[in-house]
Amino acid sequence: MKLAEALRVRSDYVTKINNLKGRIKVNAKMQEGDECKDDPTSNLEDLIKIDFNLTKLITQINLVNCEVTLEYPSFIEGSEFSTEIFQKDFSYDDFEIDPERIKPVKKTMCEALMERESIRRRIKHYEDAVDASKYVGGYNYSKSEIRIVSLIDEVMLQKKIDRLSGFLRIMDTKIQERNWEIDFEETLGIVIESQRRKERKRFLYFF
Repeated sequence: MKLAEALRVRSDYVTKINNLKGRIKVNAKMQEGDECKDDPTSNLEDLIKIDFNLTKLITQINLVNCEVTLEYPSFIEGSEFSTEIFQKDFSYDDFEIDPERIKPVKKTMCEALMERESIRRRIKHYEDAVDASKYVGGYNYSKSEIRIVSLIDEVMLQKKIDRLSGFLRIMDTKIQERNWEIDFEETLGIVIESQRRKERKRFLYFF
């Protein structure tokens, strides 16, 4: 099973849990004397079992994501814990940098996913700022009225949004491609065996 398929199973679990929660809510109460055709207690038991499987699968996916690597153009240089975190040609104030010119780096899938979420949040921050500067309904001023002006440069922020969105599409493509390359069960086996070897070494150290 590929990592992409494991992610699909995770999504299916979430869908089933939400479905069962809805059925429990609808059938938790009924008129006395009526026949219950969808037992909420049974549904709750099924929900707990699926939730346990989801927890186990998420843990396994996280272990795999911390093990496998991929190469993608990153604004973040080296370790995320280093003092000089961003590449030298990166600037928050200048997003005229072409994402294709950013130096590709090799990182874990976990790091790539976190960086992708950071890009998404940054886009949302810019979009919220642009929305805050707009006034729905328009203004009708007379000469004696105080004018309301925007302090946000919408054109500049929109350019940043467009640039970041392009970079996000590149990251999405790289991540999706890698998800279909990774053998989920094989990689998970490697991670578990590695952890077992470390535990054995730790045990022998004390004796």
